Amino acid sequence: MKPDGPTARKLGRAVSLERRNAEGDGGDDQKKTGKYIWHTIGDGKVRSEHADRDGETFDWDDPPEGGHPGEAPNCRCWAEDIKDNARSLKIKSPARKAR
Repeated sequence: MKPDGPTARKLGRAVSLERRNAEGDGGDDQKKTGKYIWHTIGDGKVRSEHADRDGETFDWDDPPEGGHPGEAPNCRCWAEDIKDNARSLKIKSPARKAR
């Protein structure tokens, strides 16, 4: 049985926080470098601009408009660090919007 309503929101936030903490982004002063792949939860509640970023590659040093995955309020998106340079070459990089 899938949770819904307030339970799902709490679970989504907990999972997002858990992922960020596991990746070393839980408030310590560790700066990430390199690239990552943006991932969404994939349900109908994902913001349209976040859905557009799903599967796209971004640089930790140059966040997209609105910040990295999980930084926006109630965002359940997450980043998959790219450790393998060969893999990052296979992934389509998004065209950056003018700021």
